[in-house]
Amino acid sequence: MCHRHFFHGLLLTVALLTVSVPALAEDRIPQESVSEEDVYDPFEPVNRGIFWFNDQVDIYVLEPLARGYRYITPEFFRDGVGNFFRNLSYPQYLVSDLVQLKVSQAGEHTARFLINTTIGVGGAWDAADDIFDLEHHEE
Repeated sequence: MCHRHFFHGLLLTVALLTVSVPALAEDRIPQESVSEEDVYDPFEPVNRGIFWFNDQVDIYVLEPLARGYRYITPEFFRDGVGNFFRNLSYPQYLVSDLVQLKVSQAGEHTARFLINTTIGVGGAWDAADDIFDLEHHEE
């Protein structure tokens, strides 16, 4: 019981410090004294060039590829690919659940992963939802 009180006190202290630090930083630099013209960015021309290039690749290469992919592949195939990659993100969900102390949700995610990996053919089919009614919690 003593460890629980210590943990809660430590958690409260960290939370209060986290909330108070930005307030201290705001007092040091008045916002009205800094304008966009005053900020020196030696890499701005490079950044603008890279942004322009990425924008052109997105418009002329990636968007047509995505439209073609959607046109060529049936919806069940796209759903299977999405399910497969969602199944691969299991470790991320597990760590997130454990850090938030959501143990039951971590158990649900583990069960979903095991069911979808085995019965769901590597995660391509969401067997956990279709057969066992285990919904996916995205947080």
